[in-house]
Amino acid sequence: MSQPGPVRRIVIPALCIGLTAAGLYNVYGDSSAVTALAERTACGTPGCAVKMIEYSRTPFNHAYTFQLDVKTGRVTQVACTRAFLFLGDYSCSAK
Repeated sequence: MSQPGPVRRIVIPALCIGLTAAGLYNVYGDSSAVTALAERTACGTPGCAVKMIEYSRTPFNHAYTFQLDVKTGRVTQVACTRAFLFLGDYSCSAK
């Protein structure tokens, strides 16, 4: 029986370790800039105050729920994803 080639011995494990590290960083890394971007996306106007009531972070996206108006209880959901699955700048969109 032949030995596995360098792709199976080195490249595939290194790729798996790299993707795992990128996923962990997306979940546990500093997300203050992403949160600020999500708040601006939820608000839509300068000087608007929002209150975050729920959030979730996965390796693939960050999802937030913001309360926009305390009196009416109006809420909006914002999803933020990276440009390339695990890498790139975040962009947010209101649902």
